[in-house]
Amino acid sequence: MSKWFPKTLLEWREPRVLVRWRLDEELRNWSLRSRLLYVLLVPFVMMPPWLISRELDDSKGPPPAVAIPATFALGFALVFGMPQLMKRMPSFVRIMEHGIAKSSHGTSWWTYDRIEKCSLGMKEIGAERVSTLTITLRKGGAILLGIDPQVPQARLLELLGDKGVPLGTGP
Repeated sequence: MSKWFPKTLLEWREPRVLVRWRLDEELRNWSLRSRLLYVLLVPFVMMPPWLISRELDDSKGPPPAVAIPATFALGFALVFGMPQLMKRMPSFVRIMEHGIAKSSHGTSWWTYDRIEKCSLGMKEIGAERVSTLTITLRKGGAILLGIDPQVPQARLLELLGDKGVPLGTGP
């Protein structure tokens, strides 16, 4: 295959428990104040185009008594509802020719030359135990990826070893 369309060697869906846990950890870092600021940002972004279209168009659109509360309601729905929707989105991990990719509500890509080592482990989340692949990067930082129980771990280790990634068994 080519650089633009790399071949997928192994693909799996991350366990939903780990995806929810990761998103909950991210949301804990958001204060209520910052969430409310994002709610206020939506009307400030949406109101100027509405005002301009209201001035240029004869149909006049919805009245301000409807438009202003509607934009605040949209802001609340986006800021407080989207994380709940994101918890339900599937997250996929792909071992590819040129690197490892994770796609969920965004795509992350790590080439093999940026990876210092990979290690398999287990993580307890509540009452469940999840198999994990921890990627340690050369410039610092670690990425925790969940492994589907149906993925053959021997095949995963073989593929990573073939790509020259040092392997470990602990975090």
